[in-house]
Amino acid sequence: MTILTYLSIMRKTTYCLTFITIVSLCTFSITRVNAQIQEGTKIFGGTFSFHFETGNDRFDVVPDFSYALKENFTIGGRIGVNKLQGEGVNPVFGVFARKHFFLNDKFGFFGEAMADYRPSYTYDFRIGVLPGLVYFLDPRIGVEWTFGGILYSTGGGNDDQFDISFSPASNSRFGIKYYLFK
Repeated sequence: MTILTYLSIMRKTTYCLTFITIVSLCTFSITRVNAQIQEGTKIFGGTFSFHFETGNDRFDVVPDFSYALKENFTIGGRIGVNKLQGEGVNPVFGVFARKHFFLNDKFGFFGEAMADYRPSYTYDFRIGVLPGLVYFLDPRIGVEWTFGGILYSTGGGNDDQFDISFSPASNSRFGIKYYLFK
């Protein structure tokens, strides 16, 4: 291992620890104004995303379903498709868990732990933690934006990758959800 590789790993570890510290502080310092997602709520929706990189453009459409196990904590699954430049349409399979934190009765943010499987893609398996924002147009319809995050990817004929980014241009997904309260 070269000194540059070692420094790169240390830098990413520092970023990861800083992010975990910030999320932990935010989690314990925010007072809930209004619990938006009640236990037993079923959530139907989906996301779409597009990524433009030279020779690696991609478009995803991924419906999902989730269920609130506890107030503001959901688990779910997703099955969808993506289109990678120069390839056909490929399947996407994934699971996720989310913890929501609301600033008022319409707006909040969430942290999402996720795992994806995408055969015939530049990676086969990906796990990560992603930040996101949610805004409720009315009590049953929310729009969301997920961006950046901490991701580990493996397979697909490429080397394993570990990425940390909180850039709006990195790993952005837009979605709409319908909340079917218990």
